[in-house]
Formats: sequence, structure tokens, C-alpha cells
Amino acid sequence: EAAFTAANTAGTATITLLDNCTAPNSTLTVSTGSSITLDLASYTLIGNGQTTVLTVEKDATLTLDDSTEPGEGKITNGKGSYDDGYGGGIYVIGALNIKGGNITGNTATMRGGGIYSLRTSTVTMEGGSITDNTSSGSGSSGGGIYANGPLIINDGTISNKKATYGAGIRVSGTTTLAGGFITNNVASSVCGGVYVRESTGILTMTGGEISGNTASDAAGVYVYQDATFTMKGGTITGNASTNRGGGVF
Repeated sequence: EAAFTAANTAGTATITLLDNCTAPNSTLTVSTGSSITLDLASYTLIGNGQTTVLTVEKDATLTLDDSTEPGEGKITNGKGSYDDGYGGGIYVIGALNIKGGNITGNTATMRGGGIYSLRTSTVTMEGGSITDNTSSGSGSSGGGIYANGPLIINDGTISNKKATYGAGIRVSGTTTLAGGFITNNVASSVCGGVYVRESTGILTMTGGEISGNTASDAAGVYVYQDATFTMKGGTITGNASTNRGGGVF
């Protein structure tokens, strides 16, 4: 906590973990106007099990990296503490850049087991992974990422998520999938892979792979009502639904 306080005071700073550490009894915050790089350095940032691990405020930027071999750094044990249970691992109002590390083992009662982002936010994934997170409540969605604002995925893996709807990703903003893997996510109802919703929900796929996801309907991609999906490249394969739309519905 002291490291984040000092980094916010400096405005621009890098925090490098030197050992596994446990977050305090409140969320760690990247404050408005700050730009912080968090280098996990193959160590684990452990949440307190009661609150979101990290919060990125409006007009703030968090870059998540894991520069030290073997690259096993993690953010884990967060529990969504915003609204009715949003954002287990990271709650984003500003900007989040993911270059490395694993956001894993976090939960949200309703939305965004791994990451929840507002319309004011931008989330960019250049590497790393988001695995084994859960949105657990009735009607929950976005086990991995629940994105209301722009989401850009160029690389990395989003896998082994669970939610009622949109186990991998649930989006209602502009999303570009240019690379990476969205795989082995499980929805108890609709859409294991990417759930695109509302008229503001626009998914453009130019690369990457959506595979091995399961749901009762729309295992790979679910385009709901006025949402838009354009596929220019990439692969959608091996997704399985018990009812309709194994690939795209």
C-alpha cells in the first residue's frame, strides 16, 4: 500500500514486486493523473478475499507486466466489491495495459470476475493471461472481462472462466480481437466465448482464436439484438453448445 501511495504522489512510477505480498483491507488504487507500471517479477499479489485487488481511477493508467523469468506473476484472491459485486481482480475507470502476468482466481458476484471496465475506460491486452476467474451470481456475466469501454486484444489468453452469460468476455463497447486465445470458457446459460450486447457493442475480429468454449446456446460468439460482429480474420473452432449456435449465434 505504501508503494502505491508513493507512486501516486510521484505521478509516474514503476512498482516491482520483490516477494509475494498480500493487499491491505481495501483496494489498491492508481489515482487520477497517475501512470503506474506494476511489474509482478514472477511474484504474486494476493487480494484480501473481500475487495477488488486493484482500482484504476479516471484519467489514470496502470500497465501490468511480468518481466522476470519464468513469468509466473499473478494477481489473485480478489472479490468484486463495487456496486453489487463487480470487478474481482481489477476495476478500471481509466486505462489498463496488460503486457504480462496472470489475473487468476478472482471472483465477482455479478460482473467481471477478472476485470470490470467502465465506458470511460480503455483496456488493451498485449500479453499475459486471464484464467480461472468466476462471475458466480444468478445472471452473472463476464467471467474473464466485462468491458463497457473500448477493449483491444492483440495477444494473450483468456481461459477457464465461468459465468451465466459470456464466460470469457462480455462487451458493450468497441472491441477489437486481433490476436490471442479465448478458449475453454464455460457458460451455464448463454455464450462461453464472447458475448456482444447492446447497440454500442461492436466486435471486430481480425485475428486470434475463439475455441473450446461451451454453453447451452452460442458457445463461441453471441451477438445480441442490435450488437454488431464483423469477422475479417482469425479462427472460431471447436466450440460446443447443447442447443443453438456452436460457433456464432
